[in-house]
Amino acid sequence: MDTTATNNQYPFLKGGGEMGALTRQYNWANTSLGTPDQWPQSLRTTLSILLNSRFPMFLFWGPTHLCFYNDAYRPSLGNEGKHPQALGRPGAEVWPEIWEFIKPLIDQVLLDQGATWNEDQLLPIYRNGQMEDVYWTFSYSPVIDESGSSAGVFVTCTETTEKVKNLEQLQENKDQLTFAIDAAELGTWDLNPVTNKFRANARLKEWFGLLPEDEVELPLAINVIAHNDRQRVSDAIQRALTYDSGGYYEVEYTIVHPVTRQETIVRAKGRASFTDEQTAYRFNGTLQDITKEKKAQKLADLAIKSSGIGLFQVDLATEQIDYTPAYAAIVSGDSTKKALTRHDFVKYIHPDDRLLREAATNAGLKAGELEYKTRVIWIDGSIHSINVAGGFIYDEEGQPITFSGTVKDITEAENQRQALQKAEEQVAQVQRQSDALFRNVTNSSPTGLWLSDQTGGLTYLNKTLVDWTGIAYEDLLRGGWSNAIIEADRQRSIAAFGEAIATRTHYDVQFRLKKGDGQLVWCRAAGDPYYQEDGSYAGYAGYCVDIEELVSGREALMQSEARFRSLIEQAPVATGLLIGRKLIIELANEPMLQFWGKGHTVFGKAFAEVLPELEDQPFIKILDEVYTTGKPYQATADRCELVINGQPRTFYFNFTYQPVFDEEGQVYAILNMAVDVTEQVLARQAIEESERFSRTVFYNSPVAKLVYIGQDMVLREANEKMLEIFGRDASIIGRPIMETIPELKRTQLLDKYRQVLANGETYVAWAERIELIRNGESYWGFYDYAFKPLFGKDENVYGVICTTIDVTPQVIAHQKLEEAEAGLRGAIELAQLGTWSIDVATDQLTYSDRMMDWFGYDPRQQSYEQVGPILQTEDLERVARAIAWALTPESNGIYDEIYTIIHPRTGAKRILHAQGKAIFDESGKAVRLNGTAQDITIQRELQLALENEVQLRTEELETANEELAAGNEELAANNEEYAAINEELEEANLLLNRSNDNLQKFAYVASHDLQEPLRKIQQFGDLLRARQRTLSGEELMYIERMQSAANRMATLIRDLLDFSRISTQRDISTNRFVSLQEVVERVLTTLELTIAETQAEVTIEPLPTLLGNASQLDQLFQNLLSNALKFRQPILLPVIQITCHAILATELPPSVKPARAAKAYYRIDIVDNGIGFDEKYLDRIFQVFQRLHGKTEFAGTGIGLAICERVVANHGGAITASSSPNQGATFSVYLPV
Repeated sequence: MDTTATNNQYPFLKGGGEMGALTRQYNWANTSLGTPDQWPQSLRTTLSILLNSRFPMFLFWGPTHLCFYNDAYRPSLGNEGKHPQALGRPGAEVWPEIWEFIKPLIDQVLLDQGATWNEDQLLPIYRNGQMEDVYWTFSYSPVIDESGSSAGVFVTCTETTEKVKNLEQLQENKDQLTFAIDAAELGTWDLNPVTNKFRANARLKEWFGLLPEDEVELPLAINVIAHNDRQRVSDAIQRALTYDSGGYYEVEYTIVHPVTRQETIVRAKGRASFTDEQTAYRFNGTLQDITKEKKAQKLADLAIKSSGIGLFQVDLATEQIDYTPAYAAIVSGDSTKKALTRHDFVKYIHPDDRLLREAATNAGLKAGELEYKTRVIWIDGSIHSINVAGGFIYDEEGQPITFSGTVKDITEAENQRQALQKAEEQVAQVQRQSDALFRNVTNSSPTGLWLSDQTGGLTYLNKTLVDWTGIAYEDLLRGGWSNAIIEADRQRSIAAFGEAIATRTHYDVQFRLKKGDGQLVWCRAAGDPYYQEDGSYAGYAGYCVDIEELVSGREALMQSEARFRSLIEQAPVATGLLIGRKLIIELANEPMLQFWGKGHTVFGKAFAEVLPELEDQPFIKILDEVYTTGKPYQATADRCELVINGQPRTFYFNFTYQPVFDEEGQVYAILNMAVDVTEQVLARQAIEESERFSRTVFYNSPVAKLVYIGQDMVLREANEKMLEIFGRDASIIGRPIMETIPELKRTQLLDKYRQVLANGETYVAWAERIELIRNGESYWGFYDYAFKPLFGKDENVYGVICTTIDVTPQVIAHQKLEEAEAGLRGAIELAQLGTWSIDVATDQLTYSDRMMDWFGYDPRQQSYEQVGPILQTEDLERVARAIAWALTPESNGIYDEIYTIIHPRTGAKRILHAQGKAIFDESGKAVRLNGTAQDITIQRELQLALENEVQLRTEELETANEELAAGNEELAANNEEYAAINEELEEANLLLNRSNDNLQKFAYVASHDLQEPLRKIQQFGDLLRARQRTLSGEELMYIERMQSAANRMATLIRDLLDFSRISTQRDISTNRFVSLQEVVERVLTTLELTIAETQAEVTIEPLPTLLGNASQLDQLFQNLLSNALKFRQPILLPVIQITCHAILATELPPSVKPARAAKAYYRIDIVDNGIGFDEKYLDRIFQVFQRLHGKTEFAGTGIGLAICERVVANHGGAITASSSPNQGATFSVYLPV
């Protein structure tokens, strides 16, 4: 019965896509629902809505909760799971893994206790070949039938697995972000531009002195910003909220706490988000406290500015220089000079000093640092002296990569030095020349010079001192000089000078001098006694020099040292300074103290004393080598054992030991910087351990596994189980699989593999039939396998990991089970039996459709004890006893009873003969009673009618005894006739068997005896042709015709033998799997010469493997391909195509009647561009000796296609053809899958 055609009659089943089609095709007559014409209107309406909805919907119907669902729901069942088997099956069978959860919900709805609602509910289900955790949001609601009762449960649902996992990931990301924000000590804010209110974390509110309300008005925060910054910040916010700005926001400003008035400098960063209408709807970001950073930077800038030093750093690879404005001013005379390179720097050096610089640089490369003095020529042409000092930084290979240092303008000091030197020369000259010349020289000196008499009274001052003080020369000589010294330093200076005069020793004192312009400067006055030519004491001669710059430089140095200490203490990286060879701890910031697990009491102590656990570790020795050699030491992820709070702990550090040099180039300290990378190292070790574990699992797995990489499907890894399946050894690893196992080229493995490479999605195949060559023999097996993509760091797929299971035994067993079940169902149907089963534990009945028609009710709604009222009263007790007895071990489980049932609706009676067999468990307890029933009503009614007829007509029967006796005699005669007919049938069968034997013998005779005369004729013909010189032309013609006829006869005999053999070999039960691909390749090899001669083009699509007779299949394709080559058009080169498609039995053309029924068939088309034929001769071409063309046109016997038809029939298939004259022909072969 065509259920699809029948079900198509119902409008409520129309449409619905795939599930609509499956619902229409389903054989509902075999279910408790019956055919759709019996379905209630409520079910029809509900199904019409469900099938045509694009929202996922499911329906449980009836007492057993039969399942319906639509296309929108179908993806939730996955691949290789419950679809399409779930359709029409009871809910408990479809959902065994979650039935305990959903069954109470179904009962709640069916008991009118209200609909249900579950959101993001975890319900693991079996799909994609495994159990998967799946989250659902769903509602169960009742479907009310015509009686007002709840007959079904309507389920609307959507799978929310991805949503739940995304929310979990989002929460995890949020937690990580919160931790990161807290760790970074950031404030966060989120402004709503519409309401002008924002949310903020506790840290930000604490900085702004805001109350902990959920939302804060923006003006409240703006008012806390320092007055000088307020407008600038407001403008920056408004600019960020305009679409053209891109929404970016970054500004630094000062917060003044409204209560404590404490100032905090912060850096704000944020981003605005805009709607499609370019309106800002959100503005959020972070706030960072940079107060310490700003203060430290300010102090550093002040120290650098006050020292008059220029800073620079040279990238030796690019020759680019990063420098301060002071550097540009000192080198070029222009502080605004930009983008100076190392080459530019050399151009400013005085040409006479360039060799000096080059020598100093070369020496510095070896020593690691350098210092030299040189002259530079400024942009204005003036010459200045500078001091250059710095050090090199080297890479891991010892190559210098950067050079950083300072430059200082020493022009004035150099001038002073040169002036002093010149003055001394001039003094010597004065001693030889006149006093006037001496005064001129001293007055031109930038250094103050003076002379005193024996008592210390000044006798001479040069012009420099007069200019400094602004006091007249005469007043200075009269004691005015001391008045130029500030009062705080005056007495100390006078006393020092007086003591030197009294003792005639060196005089040297520093004091502050008030210059004529009011400026206070530090000066140094020094002198020594000088003597007359006769050696007599004459007084003191000395100088006074401005040392303001030196004093300021010393103070700057002290400030720099304080800044260095501050930088160490505030450095985010653990930093410590160890002094001297004993490595006394001079400085250590909080991160370093935390690493050591110590407090501030460690300062001033030896490093080894503070950390005695380092004694057996290499660090103390490394520090000593750094101190000795002056070479820095760096290490990455070094292990270190430290005692923290009395407990030994293991850490991993990236650290540097950097030597610190004094002015003489000697190491006086070591700077230690360290970063804790313990977590990263442990994580890497965990990953490595995981990789080792994965490889162990891979190679020791009982499941076959391999890894393919690259477009060519190179076998990267394979465990022993996989090599065993391949029938190969490890030599195939590292090579393309299609080269090492060429038989796989006939599969679609490479296409599926490249598909996974392209889309990054897992591909799963179930029970795929694949041929492998093992030990030189072809082996066909069935395999479950999965291609799971492998992603690289760039997120691109570079290969797959394949898991394979050989399921050949299971597939073959399943096929045999299906065949057995099909045979059993056919036998039951043929015998018109009903089947039944009783579950002893639950009293539940299971009946076939025929039994349900007889009983008139659905047995799933009642137990077998409730069947009583259907049985005729006089049979009740007997049947109950028989069932009870059959359930005891003593009965051997046999049940055999005849009883009458009364249809509950029609009242019709039916007499059944029931037979059954009980099944017992290991303890001897009956668990199920299965059986069949046969309707014997007609036989029993006939028997009763005959008995009544006999009773009524006893007297008539008695009077007709003689007639009956005569009839008996006639019956006996008929019996004798029937016996004779049976004997004739037996004789006919015997004759048929003899005929088949004779046919076989004929085949033998034909293959030997009949062909022997033909061979003799051909041989004698050859002998006669060899003497053709003595023969006339007519005689030769007769010989050729004779040999031609003999050849045709031999060909005919061979074809007849083939046809006879194939016709008598119809049993293919002993057949093996045959690869049609190999069959066609063998045939093409046989026809290779003909193909070459005709220049034919033959294309073959992949062909299947099936059960069959290899010899017969060779004959089939040999004949079809030979015909395609033979019946070609003279003006065209032959083109032959062989294609294959799998089709369902329902898709067979009406004219195709296969010899054996199957669910699906392979359709193999042999298409040519030959002369074709008229389809009105289609019925003739497959008959023996039928030809459409004369022997002179095309050679042949007319048996080839008849052989093809017989081969296909032997294999349970069919063959047909389609063609038009001169349009080629298509021969279609249908073979069961």
